[in-house]
Order: sequence, then C-alpha cells, then structure tokens
Amino acid sequence: MKGFFTFFKYEFLSSAMPLAFTYGMGTLALLLLRVPDISFSSEWVFYEGIIRVLLNTLMMGSFIAFGILLIVRAFQSFWVEIFGSRGYLTLTLPLSLDTILLSKIITLAFWAVIGTYCASVFYNLEFFVEILLNIDIQNALIIFFDTLIIILFYITLILFITALLNALKVRTFVLFKGFGIALVIHLLWIPFTLVYVMRYDSFLSIDTLFLSIVFYFVARYLIMYKLELE
Repeated sequence: MKGFFTFFKYEFLSSAMPLAFTYGMGTLALLLLRVPDISFSSEWVFYEGIIRVLLNTLMMGSFIAFGILLIVRAFQSFWVEIFGSRGYLTLTLPLSLDTILLSKIITLAFWAVIGTYCASVFYNLEFFVEILLNIDIQNALIIFFDTLIIILFYITLILFITALLNALKVRTFVLFKGFGIALVIHLLWIPFTLVYVMRYDSFLSIDTLFLSIVFYFVARYLIMYKLELE
C-alpha cells in the first residue's frame, strides 16, 4: 500500500495533541496521587485534602474526556474526512482507499489500547508487575488480543455506521441516528453473544473479529459506490 506510512504519520500527528494532552493530564494526576503521603504542618493539613480531591477530579475528568475525544475523533475521522466537507480532498489523494481507512483504524486502535492499559498500569504498578511475573505469556497475549479485537470491533462499527448514514443521505441529527443504529446492532448481537459466552467462550473473539471484517468491507463497498457515483 503505497504511501501508507506517510498517511499514517499524518493521522497520528493530527490526533496526538488533544488526545496525548488529555490523557497525560489524567496520568499526571494519577501519579501525583500515588506519591506517598507527605507530612504537612498543622496549618496545611486542610489543603492536603483539597489537593487530593482536585487531583482525583482532574484524573477522572481527564480520562472521561479522553474517551469522549477518542469517540468524537473516530466519528470525525470517518464522517467529516471521508463523507463530509473534507471528503473530496481525502478521497482524491494518490492513495488507495485501504491505505486511508487502515491508517485511520490503526491510529484510533493505538490510542484506544494506550487508554485501556496505561492508566491501569500506573494505578497499581506493583499489582501489574506481580501479574506479569505470575501469568502465563500465552494467557497475557490472549487477553491483549481479545482487548484489541473488541477495540477494532467498535472502530469498524463506527466506520460502518458513518458509511451507512452517508448511503442513506442522512444529514440531520447524525450523531443521534448513529447512536440509534449502534444500539440496534448491539441489541441484535446480545443473544448471539450470550450463547457464545455460555457454550463457546473461546470462539467469541473470533466471531467478533469476523463481524469487524464484515463491517470494514461493507463500509468499503459503500465508499467505493459513492466514488463511482461521483
């Protein structure tokens, strides 16, 4: 895929500033909360409690903001930059459609993996190290890939929903209608998920990965159809 690394670098850098800053603020607050208690003089004890409340608020607010920004970034990356005002510029680049889509998906997956694991590690580093020392490498890899597959599922779901909304020529209340489609898909998928969890737990990730691939290629077809019409 010609130009993949160049476009991936552009995607990564364009999303890095807001996401890294937001997550970094939360991580900094978390690390400061992990600092052992410092002896305060009697007149400063009151402020110690206030500082800890502020740090907890900053930590939780930053991580929640990171999650919201990541979802908004995913929606913007597909809806605005492919189907919206910047779509013409993006799709007329001398790059294949797969290069554009995979660059966006990998970038979003990277930030989602960072967001999932880093805070957990910093929150209880000793516990994480103990797990690494005692857990089997194969089990650790299974947990990682299961997490990655779930992340890819939601990214490709957003891609599919934006492609479907565009194909249906939806231009009003896009976010609400997008969430509605996502909710319907989840409600339809819950019975199958419960069956797999109860009977074939090991196949659940494979099934989710298969659905992610279906979402990707259906979205890809809808985008190619859009390009042919134009």
